[in-house]
Amino acid sequence: MELNWDVLTDLLDYEPDKSRFYREGGRKDMKFFVPKVVAMVDAYLGKKKGSRLLDRFNPPEVHSERYIFRSAVYDYGLYGRTVSVPLQRISSHAPLRAYVTQLVRLTENKLRELRGFKGRLKGVDVEPEIAKLTARFLKKELALADGSKKSSQARNPD
Repeated sequence: MELNWDVLTDLLDYEPDKSRFYREGGRKDMKFFVPKVVAMVDAYLGKKKGSRLLDRFNPPEVHSERYIFRSAVYDYGLYGRTVSVPLQRISSHAPLRAYVTQLVRLTENKLRELRGFKGRLKGVDVEPEIAKLTARFLKKELALADGSKKSSQARNPD
């Protein structure tokens, strides 16, 4: 499954769409860069610490009964009527939600800084190495994105 903005907003304890930065021009940057930052941090933690986000926070597994072959004609005696399916309810796991929320708020702060937007979100608390990594990543990605915009404008002056 691809990590995108819509998936991430279900994991947040924060409503970025109510942020002044988001409403006043940061929407495009947030929707584009936040999923990339979360994926990058997940990969970094997997490589350096040996455990990715889901491993690190380990949401409890629950079992759910599901009907098999619900509308098909088959022999219930062979397969049964239901099967137990293990699930991890990541969207309701508070420690994971808190960490992803902090990553999103950190990313918003760095985007605010790099875009010259006044004001910062208070109470952002992530590991210093993650903050440095995010800052380097966003500087590089914004430089690439802004450079490609300028080169396309130079080729197509309107």
